[in-house]
Amino acid sequence: MAQSAVAIPLTGKNLVPQGVRDATAPQQQAVSKLTKQQVESRLQNQSIQGFAKMKQLIAVSSLMLQYMHSNPNEPLNNPILAGYVHHVKNFASSLGERTDLLGEFKGLLEKVRQDTAVICTRTEQPAKSSVSTGLSSDSAILWKTVQAHACKPDAGSSTPLVSRAELGMDCEIVVKIRDHSERAGIRKLQPVDLVKHAERARAEAAKSTPRLPLAGLAYIAARQLPSGDISLDGGSIKPRSARLAASAGMSPYGRAGAPGPHPNTDPYESLRARALSTLEAMGFDPDTMVEHAVLWAEHQDPFGHVMNAQFVSFMGASWIRVMESYDEFLSAEELDGVMNGKTVAPMVRRFDLEIKRQVKYPDVVIAAYRQEKIEPTRNGGTTVLFSLQQQAIVAQIKGTTTYVDVKTGRPKDIRTLGGGFPALFEEFTKKSERVNALRERWELEHPPKAPREKI
Repeated sequence: MAQSAVAIPLTGKNLVPQGVRDATAPQQQAVSKLTKQQVESRLQNQSIQGFAKMKQLIAVSSLMLQYMHSNPNEPLNNPILAGYVHHVKNFASSLGERTDLLGEFKGLLEKVRQDTAVICTRTEQPAKSSVSTGLSSDSAILWKTVQAHACKPDAGSSTPLVSRAELGMDCEIVVKIRDHSERAGIRKLQPVDLVKHAERARAEAAKSTPRLPLAGLAYIAARQLPSGDISLDGGSIKPRSARLAASAGMSPYGRAGAPGPHPNTDPYESLRARALSTLEAMGFDPDTMVEHAVLWAEHQDPFGHVMNAQFVSFMGASWIRVMESYDEFLSAEELDGVMNGKTVAPMVRRFDLEIKRQVKYPDVVIAAYRQEKIEPTRNGGTTVLFSLQQQAIVAQIKGTTTYVDVKTGRPKDIRTLGGGFPALFEEFTKKSERVNALRERWELEHPPKAPREKI
């Protein structure tokens, strides 16, 4: 007769023999069947209160598992969701009440909140020092040479004459050096030398590429990175107000005698330098140059362009400068007779206005006169209007003036007036010869572009 199968209880380190109750195991209470509304109500209350302790997370997980077990036909009871809730419960149970982790996490959140507040403050007030904001002092803002006398040496900076108050805005630029031979040469350079090399390259680029952001930038600090690359700190990459920077030509802080530099940077400095060099190379007289800042309301038409009549007004200021330059040759009485129309007065004979480009606010233009020809009774030349934003001549006038005897109303040979007029005529004759030579050389080196063929 076959022996009946004998049930052998499972044994093991973590197992309890079947049929034997472990006295140390927690007693399970009878699970009451919960309705869907009760589960949703408890979950909603817990979500409002939040999870401050691990046991709350365990309780919510157990609640969801009880509901799934009691309501097997509900859509909520699916293997994926049940498995996820089960893992959450196990995770919370394994950690227990470790408040240190929650404390660390809360501390990190608080630090993020504080850093966010500091970043907002730095964005609104970039001129604040790094000491007051609590941020790294490794960045810097625009430093100009005119401020050097006001800065105290700082041994901790690669540019000693940069004051701490100017180290507030992060403008770091990393230059990648791939050539090993170049890296070896760069390692021999001091930070000050790196700044000089970078600033020289930036200035040259600003001359060839007339852009306000490039012109308003200045490298003021440098350091070598462990990788062999270079970190450059640039100032005024983004001014406090882009609109104020664009209209900085109207500010008196861009003029000699200002107590300090422009409060919002002046991006026209490099553009102005290039414009003046170009005009002088073309033969225009520096003594006749007048700078005008374009005004939004007074100088523009309803379409947002500088009015035609305003071009003439801008360039007319240079003609006054030409007459005032007679002071070098005439006596005070003779010059007064010319300026006030008492003896002989230069009257406009004719002029041709050519508008080459439109001009819009904000911009700064320079009017300049080029002496090209003088005769005993008349004088002639070219007046231009040069835009700093466009780095080009936007308008020009070619014309002549006639020296008119105020008493007779007829042309007058100024050589017969005596006094300083003969010297004036002789000097303007020589000036015309020199200027025409400069003009011819410029036109030879910069031939006009061929006109586009019409289709």
